[in-house]
Amino acid sequence: MVVVHELGPRLLVGLPVFIEGGTEADIDVRMLRLANGERLMDTRTQWRNGGTFVINGVGSLDADLSAALRSAFAPV
Repeated sequence: MVVVHELGPRLLVGLPVFIEGGTEADIDVRMLRLANGERLMDTRTQWRNGGTFVINGVGSLDADLSAALRSAFAPV
């Protein structure tokens, strides 16, 4: 089961930086063995892309979601 709790642009204005923005995603991944319900994976990933003086709209959300999911399933 993959649950995306939040996906969207973010924009912070004020101190300590003048403008900071980008995209963020919060993703929960849970994998169970169907035969016995054993939990194989249970993780939460908080992914961000952006920084100071970055302002993103919604046009990059498809690519950002793909990058966030790759991050969530990357081997540790």
